[in-house]
Amino acid sequence: MNFISVEMLVNKVTMGLPNGVKTTQIVDLCSETCAFMAIIHPDYTMLANRVSVSSLHKTTFDDIAQVADKLFNFVDSCGRPAPLLCKKTFEVMTKYSKEINAVIDYTRDFNYDFFGFKTLEKSYLLRTENKNVAERP
Repeated sequence: MNFISVEMLVNKVTMGLPNGVKTTQIVDLCSETCAFMAIIHPDYTMLANRVSVSSLHKTTFDDIAQVADKLFNFVDSCGRPAPLLCKKTFEVMTKYSKEINAVIDYTRDFNYDFFGFKTLEKSYLLRTENKNVAERP
């Protein structure tokens, strides 16, 4: 917090807010503003990542069995089954969910910088309905 000006960040974010803005748009604008402000100090990119990861954690499951279920039972926009996991992977994830959950440490998602996280989010994390990310790094 020694190198981050919350007041300047809030001012920049509020100046860029359109009328009728959604919460997700505020989060995106805040994280992108932080990423841009990394030219002032590199701590802003870590703050940008924290904002983005916190938002992702609010919209995804922390239980691997729930994630597996969502991915395996995905239905495309035409109503057809379109599983994003093969049956064997789904069965393993479901059978060993307690063991897998015990070793996953989601706080490590905060160790990425903003650009690393955004690369994972845009290119590698699986998406379901409405193109929403369904899993965590």
